[in-house]
Amino acid sequence: MAAVAVAVDSISNVAHQPDSVAQHNRNLENALNFFSHLDPTTSLRGNVKLHLAVDEITRHSMGVGLNPRQITTLVNVILDSSSKLSQAIRTKFIKCLIPSSKVPQEAVVQVLAHISSRIFTSPGPSNLHSWLLRWVLLVFDHIDGYDQLHKLYSVVFCFLNSHRLLPHACHLLFLLTTKRDIRLFRVHKLLEIIKSVGPEPYIMGLLMIYKVYSPHLVSMKLEFNHKVFFKAHDATWRSTIETIVKQREVTDDVDTRCKVSEIQNRREKARIQPRSKRQKLMIPESHTAAHEIEDKSGETSESLIDATNTIPYTQIESFTGFLEAIDKVEFPSQVAACLGDTRLQLLLTCNPDPLLMARLCFWIQHIFVFGFKRTEKGCVERNEKLLHMLFTFSKNVQGLPVLFGFLESWLPTWDGQSYAPLIFSLISCLRPSSYNELHSSILEPLQRIFFSSDVYSKTMCIAALTKLIENLTRDERLKPACIPAKAVAAEGSLSQTQGLSGGDAGDMNRQESGQATASECDENVADMVCRLINFLDVVIVTGMRAEDDHYLLQASSLDLLQLISEMCLKYNVPLVCLPMRLIHRLLLSDCCATLARLCGIINTFREAFVLLKSSSRKHGVSLACTTTCDFPSKSVNNSTEKFNALLLDVLGMLWQGRLFSDRKDKYESIFRVQLPSCLEGKLNDSALTVYRGPAFLGLAYTFLKETQREGKQVHPLQIEDFKETYLLFLQRENFPEFMQLVNTNIKRRKK
Repeated sequence: MAAVAVAVDSISNVAHQPDSVAQHNRNLENALNFFSHLDPTTSLRGNVKLHLAVDEITRHSMGVGLNPRQITTLVNVILDSSSKLSQAIRTKFIKCLIPSSKVPQEAVVQVLAHISSRIFTSPGPSNLHSWLLRWVLLVFDHIDGYDQLHKLYSVVFCFLNSHRLLPHACHLLFLLTTKRDIRLFRVHKLLEIIKSVGPEPYIMGLLMIYKVYSPHLVSMKLEFNHKVFFKAHDATWRSTIETIVKQREVTDDVDTRCKVSEIQNRREKARIQPRSKRQKLMIPESHTAAHEIEDKSGETSESLIDATNTIPYTQIESFTGFLEAIDKVEFPSQVAACLGDTRLQLLLTCNPDPLLMARLCFWIQHIFVFGFKRTEKGCVERNEKLLHMLFTFSKNVQGLPVLFGFLESWLPTWDGQSYAPLIFSLISCLRPSSYNELHSSILEPLQRIFFSSDVYSKTMCIAALTKLIENLTRDERLKPACIPAKAVAAEGSLSQTQGLSGGDAGDMNRQESGQATASECDENVADMVCRLINFLDVVIVTGMRAEDDHYLLQASSLDLLQLISEMCLKYNVPLVCLPMRLIHRLLLSDCCATLARLCGIINTFREAFVLLKSSSRKHGVSLACTTTCDFPSKSVNNSTEKFNALLLDVLGMLWQGRLFSDRKDKYESIFRVQLPSCLEGKLNDSALTVYRGPAFLGLAYTFLKETQREGKQVHPLQIEDFKETYLLFLQRENFPEFMQLVNTNIKRRKK
């Protein structure tokens, strides 16, 4: 009683003491000492000294905060069941638990133990216990350690039985959860709670982190939406804590023993839960599961690494060290970190673990398929970053099955404008198993977008599918080492090409079972490429009609033709496919550059046919190539004959001036048509030559101006006798393809 009397005398003189830090600390110590030694028999009603002590604790804590020892003392006062302090005073003291630097872990453990003692008793936790749990959440980032808290995970999980504590308990469990904490019975418990109270955001947030860590245990479909999982309660209280802690960080930088693994764990979870209306990018940082494991037996991360003979990825500092230990590198526990790390992508390519790929595909499916259709302004930047990461990942790690699922669900509702460059880039990364799958899921919705969009979107679409064809030809099933002696013979018309589709499913099934031969794989991919080229042949020509043969469409079409002509020469693919509709359309172009490039492509096709012919003699098999359209012919429907007919048409049109002349041979001409009566006698056979065609009038005029005297009337017909000189002029004007075409295919001509 004597000690209490001394404390009371000191408190009564608080207002008259000098305003110094030391004096304030002494006053606070006296106030805490007063409550620590409070006699249970002391009357509290109208006790002025008690109210002065409460005011001193409140003023000091709100001003400079409490140190760890003072927090422990005040927690003991709040939790003292023998004290007669009212609920209001205890609640006020909880709000005074503002740390100046760090919160002792022992105080938090004591609070959780006190709450747990009331979980299974009647009437259960009170409002005071709810305030205590909210305080733990507010100071969670300032606790000086987490090892003891992780051991109480099962205790905190029992808090879910209290409806009063349920929201805050879910939030605390979300912060504490590591991979080893996830058990099937806990998943069942959460599902039972959802059945009883509904899919509340805080429960779904906890279930979300369970599914991220162990997707095989949570089969429930979780939709990602704008809701914040855990609402930010007590904003003023939180702001006061942060302000005081920041003030002390400048002068007092002690007790910084927070574990690195815990910091990384919280950073990852902060990315999983949306913190505001503007959704953040949710790619976790790389960290290792071994850092999260700490058993009661005292097994450390180092001993665990030695026992498993693996090296955590976070411990590798250089790329050289990464290559040396590539067979022993342990993947991060958050496999989604691979999206933002090229070295992890290389590791996944070299060591394609099916379980890791399944986890990664689940994560991508959840983010892209379930939660990517939001169009708010805040989501645009996030979605662009995610798509760019997915595109980079798809280039490095090929054959990602979930990419096909995302595009299959996205394209039918796509407007053709949002994220267009990235979406078209993703299309080029696809690796479909058959043409039927590609057509039904990708090409059909893409075709609708193509015909309803502007010329720029059409050009991007053609470029994406051209890149897709290039990637398919580079696929491992079409590598030179895999090309069989019997090359692909896809003879004749479109109907015959479609006839191969019946065997696609069987080929792919045998391939999946490990029994497919190289020939079967090549035939499947070759059939897919041929049918895709046929699809583009029809679609592009229709698009060019709609856009009046726009030059952008002509340029993108020529890129496609260039790739098709080089498949045999550049990629060693025993296949030549002639998109005849597109070639015929481009032959009538009014652009000299288009015709020049087309002549170069035809020369490349000729080289491919020569190579295939020599290859057929070497291997003793007959090789033929696909054409995408079939014009009337009484002769054998052979692709070589069709190309020869095309070559004769091009030479007759551009060089020889035999546009409508009857060749009287087995090669049918595309210009063998019955002219309308109004045009008979008006169209000359040389109307489309390199000196009279509409595409060459400007060049012909320039040539005549240079070669004829000034004042002389000129006409393109004057060039007919000087075609050799005119070819040199075209070569000087950077159109050497015309001379190459003539020199290559006409052996006997005037020099």
